[in-house]
Amino acid sequence: MPSPPSSIAPIVRMTSLVGRRFAIPLFCLNLVGISLSAADEDRGGPLQSPNGHNRSSTVKNAIRHPGSATARQGGVGPTSRPVLPPDTGIVRSPGITKPVSSTVASENRAVDMIALNVMQGSILERINYYRAVAGLAPVAAESRLLRAAQFHTQYLNSTDEMGHYEDRRADPYFTGRTPFERIDNQHYDYSEAGEVVARQPSSHPPAAADALMAAIYHRFIILASDFVQAGPGVTLDADRGVEELNVTIDFGAEKLPPLPRPSVLTVYPADGQLAVPIDFDPGEESPNPMPSETLVGYPASIQVDPRHVFVVQSFKL
Repeated sequence: MPSPPSSIAPIVRMTSLVGRRFAIPLFCLNLVGISLSAADEDRGGPLQSPNGHNRSSTVKNAIRHPGSATARQGGVGPTSRPVLPPDTGIVRSPGITKPVSSTVASENRAVDMIALNVMQGSILERINYYRAVAGLAPVAAESRLLRAAQFHTQYLNSTDEMGHYEDRRADPYFTGRTPFERIDNQHYDYSEAGEVVARQPSSHPPAAADALMAAIYHRFIILASDFVQAGPGVTLDADRGVEELNVTIDFGAEKLPPLPRPSVLTVYPADGQLAVPIDFDPGEESPNPMPSETLVGYPASIQVDPRHVFVVQSFKL
């Protein structure tokens, strides 16, 4: 894991949903036309250097993340944290600390060698699996997003918190209160960026990616077609006898990919997809998309590239 940095900061952007409870609830998204505006403190602005001087007069878009519209933490995690008897042994996944090097190609940068450990690599692989199922291009590992995400994950693990905001400046992993500050401090000059976080009682990193995909607000960010790079941050630690993962994934694009046709829809689950879960506990997602319900059908979602406007006039199942 990297040593604590001196200072850092990030950005986020949030979307809205339209839907009702069916056997499988349908959530329709317009990342532009019906998106919720981010809280003022989450908005991008003129970039500033550590001494407070503006680095650029360019006003950045807000980073997308669930919770940005209300400045609440956001995230995905179990409604309760299980506790095993004190004498229960911890089972750790084999090889999780073995470092790996990944050669990744990106339209935004030259081919780069990004060192991902096995946990980080498995998270990125799972995210790209879901993007492929939905018909999207993969996101490439990016070192600055990786650092921003890993430091934030270590902050959450250190403080026993979950969410997108940091307020304990004395913590050695504090790198900025908002996602905008954390990503900006890594000098990632993004056109668009987003963040998702999760906490899962598991030693299997893909389980956190699965939970994020089940959570509808977080899925919208994972399946955003304007993101081309990502950095997965992961920690695995024992909490009250249970191994627990903290995961942060920062997404971004310094140069936006070509704009798809307006008719191109990202639909998940995909037509003909097998082994799709049948239910979802909305209480595991913050903000809660259906606070009056305790168990609903697995969400089905439709979204478009955020540069298009998606108007829903009617739909039926």
